[in-house]
Amino acid sequence: MAADPISIILQPENYRLLELLTAADPEDVAQLLQAAAPSASARAALLTQLDLRRQGSEKFGQFARSMIFTRDGLEQATRLPIAALHAQRFHDGGAKIVADLGCGIGANAFALAGLGLTVRAWDLDPQAVAAALVNLRFFPESSVELGDVTELSLAQLVDEGVDAVFADPARRSGAQSGNRRIMDPAKWSPSLPQVLQWGQDLAAAGCDRLGVKVAPGIDYQWIPSSYRAQWVSHAGVLADASLWSPGLSPEGPGRTAVILTGEGSLRLRVDGDPSAPVQQVDTAPLGEFVWEPDAAIIRAGALAKFAAACDASGVVSPSIAYLTGNSPVPPQWAPAASCFQVLETVALKPKAIVAAARSVATEYGFSRAEVKKRGADIDPAGLQRQLNKALAKFGGAAAPANTPSSARATSSGVESASEVPSDARELGTPTSTATPAGEASAPLSADAAAPAANAAAPGVLTVIATRVNGRHRAILCRRV
Repeated sequence: MAADPISIILQPENYRLLELLTAADPEDVAQLLQAAAPSASARAALLTQLDLRRQGSEKFGQFARSMIFTRDGLEQATRLPIAALHAQRFHDGGAKIVADLGCGIGANAFALAGLGLTVRAWDLDPQAVAAALVNLRFFPESSVELGDVTELSLAQLVDEGVDAVFADPARRSGAQSGNRRIMDPAKWSPSLPQVLQWGQDLAAAGCDRLGVKVAPGIDYQWIPSSYRAQWVSHAGVLADASLWSPGLSPEGPGRTAVILTGEGSLRLRVDGDPSAPVQQVDTAPLGEFVWEPDAAIIRAGALAKFAAACDASGVVSPSIAYLTGNSPVPPQWAPAASCFQVLETVALKPKAIVAAARSVATEYGFSRAEVKKRGADIDPAGLQRQLNKALAKFGGAAAPANTPSSARATSSGVESASEVPSDARELGTPTSTATPAGEASAPLSADAAAPAANAAAPGVLTVIATRVNGRHRAILCRRV
């Protein structure tokens, strides 16, 4: 039986070569490989690992250069800034020994150990365990073991000194079943009911410290009334959702949206029963500006809090999560929403939209377009192709149909509408330290760094296909 890629990489001569290749200039890699003459399987494993380390820098920064990854493990790994938020809760909650159940390549274990906590980690995937062992090599008091976490005895772990648990249930079906996303938390492995039972057992043992990573689209009905649910956006992408037992949520029960920025974070809290329905926002006439709130705000059901904090007039239409007002998003909240200046509003018909686009392009010099949609039945990619063809002569060549930033109805980091909680889905989520509600957790200046997705794009016309006061409309605007 052929050795797996991680076993090949961890052979001493191959691991030394990997470190040499990682430190080398990319243009020198081929020459170094030729000189070292590894076997074909080792060469393939080395090139794969180099590529994964390069991709891993987006989640782990410079730490990725010394980490070992599996492809699935990297894809599913918690980003390091978010893992640090998780670890901080355990640290502040007084945990000493944390059981990381479903550790993957060890992202959360790495952050926990980095704050001085002892980690006992388990995973069912042998390659993930091997990678996690390497990634935790600088924390000798922590351990990683191969095993099925559903068969562990929590009582025994507590007897052995474990006083906190972080669980990351498997939410995909596995390669043999098409790697499909499992939407029902009762079918995760371990199931969410089993994990929450662990929380009750921990509380009964006097150590009420349970954190659970969940799907961002979890229905509120699954959240225990005493827990704090948290959604985190990083670099403009909704990247994480988690549940926290009372012992790890000093702010009390409720829902929190966290937007990580280049200068700190913004937080919006909805306190009380986290399974409670979302507070609705009043409809207002379309103003001079439209705001697209960060997906974490929508998923956390914090749109009303955000609207109040920013003095928005209301939403453009019932159940549509676009806010409107006569001023841009306040500077201190700029990282939490994309802002668009309204130029014209027309019927949601391609000919009318293209004609209006030509008109505003003459004044503003638009040469390409991006199309967003909420609550509208259109083909955004097809409409964008028409717009780019029509706008090309106003400032340059049309953007190709697969341009990442504008080729699809943009989604603010939301993967799919089917993942949205029922309450948030009603708000038109797009298809494409405790802080008081509405308060920034770090001071943000007027020129605070916003996520890349929020940056103004010169020469780009934004068309928002949605409903305005219940009627289907296209809002032509520009990012500000």
